[in-house]
Amino acid sequence: MQADRWKNIEQIFNVAVALSPAERTEYLPVACGDDMGLREEIDSMLTEDSIHDDFLGESVFALGATLLEYDELLSQSEFASYKLQKLLGRGGMGAVYLAEDTRLGRLVAVKVLPPALVEDQQSLSRFRQEARAVSQLSHPNIAHIYEFGETNGRLFLAMEYVAGKTVRELIKEKAISGSLALNIAKQIALALISTHERGIIHRDIKPENIIVKDDGLVKVLDFGLAKLNEPKIETSVDGDALPSQISTQSGMILGTVGYMSPEQIRGKELDSSTDLWSLGVVLFEMLTGKRPFQGETPSDVQAAILKDEPLSLNESKSALNINQIIKKALTKNIAERYQTAHEFAEDIEQVQLQSDSNFHNSHRYFAVTNTNESSAKHLPSADETNKILSWQFILPGVLILAAVAGWVIFQIAAQRQFVPNKFANLRTERLTNSGSALRAAISPDGKLLTYVFEEAGNRGVFLRSRNASGKFSAEAIALVAPSASRQIRGVSFAPDGQQVYFRAKTTEDTTFHIYRVSVGGSEPQKIIDDAQSTPSFSPDGKQMVFLRANQDNSRGDLIIAEADGTNPRVFYSRQSPEFFSHQAQPAWSPDGNTILCSTGTRADNREQMLPLSIRISDGQTQPVFKEPWGQIWTTHWVEGGSAFIMTGRQDRSIDNNQLWHVAYPSGEVTRLTHDFNDYYGISVSEQTDDAGVELTSVILKRTTQLWKVNLATPAENAAQPITQPGGDDGFGVSWARSSDKVFYGSVIAGNPDIWVMNADGTDRRQLTSDWHLDSQPTVTPDGRYVIFGSLRSGIESLWRMNADGSEQTLLVQDALREPLAIMPDGLIYYHSTKGGAAMWRVPVEGGQPEKLFAGRYFPSAVSPDGKFLAASVRPEAAKAYSLAVLAVEENSLRVVSEFKPVEGAELPNWLRWTPDGKAIVYIVTKKGISNLWAQPVDGGKPKQLTNFTSNRIYSFDFSPDGKQIICARGELSGYIVLLTNE
Repeated sequence: MQADRWKNIEQIFNVAVALSPAERTEYLPVACGDDMGLREEIDSMLTEDSIHDDFLGESVFALGATLLEYDELLSQSEFASYKLQKLLGRGGMGAVYLAEDTRLGRLVAVKVLPPALVEDQQSLSRFRQEARAVSQLSHPNIAHIYEFGETNGRLFLAMEYVAGKTVRELIKEKAISGSLALNIAKQIALALISTHERGIIHRDIKPENIIVKDDGLVKVLDFGLAKLNEPKIETSVDGDALPSQISTQSGMILGTVGYMSPEQIRGKELDSSTDLWSLGVVLFEMLTGKRPFQGETPSDVQAAILKDEPLSLNESKSALNINQIIKKALTKNIAERYQTAHEFAEDIEQVQLQSDSNFHNSHRYFAVTNTNESSAKHLPSADETNKILSWQFILPGVLILAAVAGWVIFQIAAQRQFVPNKFANLRTERLTNSGSALRAAISPDGKLLTYVFEEAGNRGVFLRSRNASGKFSAEAIALVAPSASRQIRGVSFAPDGQQVYFRAKTTEDTTFHIYRVSVGGSEPQKIIDDAQSTPSFSPDGKQMVFLRANQDNSRGDLIIAEADGTNPRVFYSRQSPEFFSHQAQPAWSPDGNTILCSTGTRADNREQMLPLSIRISDGQTQPVFKEPWGQIWTTHWVEGGSAFIMTGRQDRSIDNNQLWHVAYPSGEVTRLTHDFNDYYGISVSEQTDDAGVELTSVILKRTTQLWKVNLATPAENAAQPITQPGGDDGFGVSWARSSDKVFYGSVIAGNPDIWVMNADGTDRRQLTSDWHLDSQPTVTPDGRYVIFGSLRSGIESLWRMNADGSEQTLLVQDALREPLAIMPDGLIYYHSTKGGAAMWRVPVEGGQPEKLFAGRYFPSAVSPDGKFLAASVRPEAAKAYSLAVLAVEENSLRVVSEFKPVEGAELPNWLRWTPDGKAIVYIVTKKGISNLWAQPVDGGKPKQLTNFTSNRIYSFDFSPDGKQIICARGELSGYIVLLTNE
């Protein structure tokens, strides 16, 4: 197309797009005259603009002159290795097709780029480099790029096909409640945690780049695609972009102006805080329908961002909490802004737990307060502002960014509507603040709350009641006095709400038992020996059902007994490889005819779970849904038995335990919570189908960081943190014998992965980056390999990789990822429950695993001379674990000695041999505080090595010279939450 014709189109379009429909009708015939081709081009662009406005914060024209050059390609159905199914859409930056990847059999979105892109080799090179970097991102909240390639001279991108609605659409539909806005923002923050750790900055976070799927999962699109497209901008002596370049080359300042940070507008070098600014803008817009900085023109908006304070919500107490987040995110001083996405997410979570019902359930926009007179004259909506800003900030320099982002437009064709159920909008209220609640239950009438509470290592059972205002009182009654000599797991109410049942064991017990206590106060009474779950009751309260397992968990039984514990009998059993979900409470249906329980099967080297209904009359079983899940915990009937609530995760290796609604018997699943908390246990109070429902659960969160301890000065105040606080670095640590490298497991990037760093905490690098749980690294004695546990194959397995993270290879399936021990000859000793609990070994280079000892033997460390193993062992009749030294003799092992650990020893758990070979070191926790103790192998008295006065230790390792220890220290917090449907 000739330049003068394109200039003419540009001028006409820019005038027409700003006119009202009536004015446009009068203007276009005059402007286009008799040139019907010109009129058709303008009409086409205006139509495209009206359909897809705001997609990039720019009009169709701003996508570039290639709109008119784009030819109709791909009449054939095959394109590279993709089978094109249908054209989803076509625009200035190419065409998007729904396609099948013929190699993997999956649906993808294939974006075919314009021929003009090939001509700019420098941009193309940068684009390829960035596409490769982004394709390495593996995160549930990030739309994945599968491939960037070229075929027959045409460039294309194959991307994850995402069906859902953009946040822009939801804003227009006023479909975002306060609760949903927080959930969306938190999931965006989770994606940013992962990418910022990898040094990738998005630079264009906005509603058009965020899709919410039907199940509530948020996908952030176009990660990092602007990063390498940014041209170099000349700066003045104070570091600002030169005005001439801002005015004449505005396309070089990448991003959408309404969401730009001040430093982005100035053209300065950016860091991750610019994304957090943009996220603050998006959060504000989701809640109000407006952006926090307003103006009639792009220049006005820029000026407001640089000089004005943001608008504020003025709606409720909850709005005050949100304003704190927005104010911090939109602080112009970078040093005062959120420094990490993790901080942003944590603050959102606090608001979620503390906000009132009006905030959570409101689907109307919150009012705003404007304190900036310069902006008060006219406050356009976000839609109006997009029209103003649409064409002034995108020039051909951003061609590549727009090309990649363009595919989002065409996802909408296949999107479905949200179908909320009775539980679609749950208000969340935190009932405890101390962080010591472990399990909770609400009485059937909703008047009482009972929970397991731990303080300073002492666990007890407590009871709270509602006060006159309907709130649970802060004052609690101790039903079972806190004690360090009793472990308590799980609580439940009898149907009449007058008895509390709990599962516990003392230091003298080998198994847990079921106790009951009156809510009015009484001595706890043991009514059932050997129980793996807390009980559920028949509707009339006369019988209860619970789980029991043998010692090696090769058999599980569903037991029915009278409510007082008498007449226990086996109703249904599962034999390995089938099993009941560990500690999952069964649920007796309201009509008394069915028992629901969480079950699983180990098959094809995968552990898969399903909720199973068992008919009381004849024991007939029926899975509730066909597709297996990664993990299912507690279930609880609701809606008169036409549905149940459950806690679980679809993929146990990448998801958190969330709350789900399951229709019965159809098995239709709806996700109720959309956050990165872990919910444990579920209890429901439901008076009638119309009176509202209350659910209680416990959110468990662990925060740990790595500390270095000099054993010459082992006091807590002498320990040095070497990783950042606020994350969780407690997934194993291994100090290489042959270098100063430390390998450790961490979720700092949003997913449990293996990392490596120098022993002083510098040069941290991520070695695994799949979506699955990777943890517990152990370096081989020669430093060549790292052995780690992973769930990427669907079951706990051991994997091997080179020390640089390359060549990740599956070694053995169905093996506990910790503890394990690696001998100098390359044999790995580990524990497995496959076919019953036993100790096994496998060569580090791979091969056939060999079973050694049947029983509970957990090898965890190798002596420096390579002749002995340190292990936690527990014979069949033993009440507790002991420490054992095992001699390695050619093709056999022999128990040399056993030692009784000190009280509070956490076995089977992390063990290490001192580098001098004289002692075995293990973790001891007393009153909630962990320290390291050493057991001399000559039988001497155990000795305490560290003197910490707070927190727990989850893993540790010695430096090669034995003078220092690196340990993962932190705390596990548990909060009771009440979720209400109002």
